[in-house]
Amino acid sequence: MVQVPGKRTRPVPILIMPVVREAMDVIVDVRRQHNINSANPCFFHSDTAGGYIDHCRVLRELSRDARVKRPELIRSTKLRKYMATVMQVFGRLSVPFLS
Repeated sequence: MVQVPGKRTRPVPILIMPVVREAMDVIVDVRRQHNINSANPCFFHSDTAGGYIDHCRVLRELSRDARVKRPELIRSTKLRKYMATVMQVFGRLSVPFLS
């Protein structure tokens, strides 16, 4: 389990599978190899001023660049809900990478 900050910085627990944990460990090792400041609390490092990737801006720009019909639907909250639905479907299937 990993906890991430939610609304009003309240912790939100996220359950992760062992294979995901192994991948996260690899990312942490790569961070060390590339001398990324260990004080940076962001899991994915960026060279921006804040040291993190602004996911809202990235989604907004990508949806605009992709020329989707309704880019306002590709935003964090709606995308998160859609991904949760898709993951439930994947959870019911026999998907090799999730086993």
